[in-house]
Parts: sequence; structure tokens; C-alpha cells
Amino acid sequence: MEADGGQAKYPTNKAGAKYGTGYCDAQCPHDVKFIWGEANSKDWKNDQGYYGSCCAEFDIWEANKRANAYTAHPCKTPGYYRCEQSECGDGSQRQNGVCDKDGCDLNPFRNGNKEFYGAGSNFAVNTNLPFTVVTQFITTDGTDNGDLSEIRRFYVQGGKKIETPSTKVPNLGNYNSITNANCGNQKRVFGEPQTFAERGGLKAMGDSFKRGMVLVLSMWDDHEANMLWLDSDYPLNLDPSSPGVKRGPCGRETGKPADVEREFGSSFV
Repeated sequence: MEADGGQAKYPTNKAGAKYGTGYCDAQCPHDVKFIWGEANSKDWKNDQGYYGSCCAEFDIWEANKRANAYTAHPCKTPGYYRCEQSECGDGSQRQNGVCDKDGCDLNPFRNGNKEFYGAGSNFAVNTNLPFTVVTQFITTDGTDNGDLSEIRRFYVQGGKKIETPSTKVPNLGNYNSITNANCGNQKRVFGEPQTFAERGGLKAMGDSFKRGMVLVLSMWDDHEANMLWLDSDYPLNLDPSSPGVKRGPCGRETGKPADVEREFGSSFV
């Protein structure tokens, strides 16, 4: 993903990164109107084009006041990649794409810590008050050049350091950070495919960091799943009592884009 949205490489591109030109992520979105400076106009229908725009993605802070997660999404194709057909991982081909769409996430609520993060003084991190989020990227040899081996998270609120709590899910193991081993165990216990490891795991994620990544900030909603994967039960066809299904305290009818846009349309970041 080019920081200038491809303006330097493609002189006819007057929009640039400000308007999302050149955007990509591990979901290989089809609604990107220009890929490699070319219009994504083939078979354009319902705000979707034929091609998808893929690249590795690290979600450093996906959150609202009731739940949060950070997630690594490696891809087996290095850099900015234009996908088509099954390699985009659309629909039933989700697990066959070049990128790990599911990713490996760490969500304290999903890991059994329901009183850690939320709106109120009864939570360890009270989202009604300001707090700082610190994310650490640890390598195998402790240098900037080593392979990425662990991603850790802690919080600071009221002058106090608050560590991410360890998991409380049976058979998940006792951990509070993202590592290849923890991700593999989480996928096994939650009954998910091992696409994180198959797309290169933390080494592939770290290789993307070394190539350079673009920071993207946005307020957004989700027309496909209503953000239920962040703060409610998801997938909806699974028993909420099954490990990993309950991601947060919100109901299954929440997060509808029409509601979000009507009630919080003036929100900004």
C-alpha cells in the first residue's frame, strides 16, 4: 500500500490516499475503485468490482466502549496484490484466499475476562475515562531486524499500568499475548481453521512491518456482520456457550449500519 495512494507512480491519479485510493487489506476488498492505478471497473455492480485489493493487515485497535481486539492478518503474497476469483477468498472460498481473513485476535472478553474492559468503575479499564493503549512488538532476538515472535498489549489509566489478563477459557492455556503457539491453540479450541499459520504466522506479519505499513484511522460500520465479531455472539449459527463465540456483551441485534449512521454520523477520529 503506497502512502501517497499512488499519486507519484500514476500521474493521472489526483485523488491520493485522502480519498482511499490505493487502499488494501487482508479482506481483499472489491469496492476499491482503483488498483495499481487502473480503474476496478470490470463487472462493477452494487459497489463491487471484479478485482480485490489485498495486503497484510494488522488491526492495532478495533474497539468500542464495550469490547476491543487487536488482530494480525498475514498474507502469503508479499505487498500490495490484486486478486481475482478464488484467491480473493470471497464467500465459500474464504479460507482459500491469499490472505488470512480471520486472523489471530486477542480480545479479553472472548478469552473469558468479562470484567476487564467496559464502561464503568467496576471494570479494570473504565472506558468512560481516558486511557492509553500500548502495543509491543517483540522479536526472536530482541532487535529491530529479528523475526516477529510476540505481540503484547497493556493499558495505562490514572497513572496505573494495567496488563492484559490471562485467558480463562478451558483448554486454551494460560496466556495474554499473541504468539504462533497461542494462535494455534486458540484456533484449535475455538474450532477455527489454521489459516494464520498457513499464511506464514507472525514471521509473515513481521516481514510486512519491515516492508513498511500505512496507518489508517477510521470510524466504520460493517454491512456484512454488523460488527458482531467484535462485541456480540459470532458466528450466529453457533451456540453462544461454545468457546470463542461470545466476543462481547452486546446483543445480536446491535451494530446495524443504519442505526450507527443515524445515531453517530457525526463521529470522527
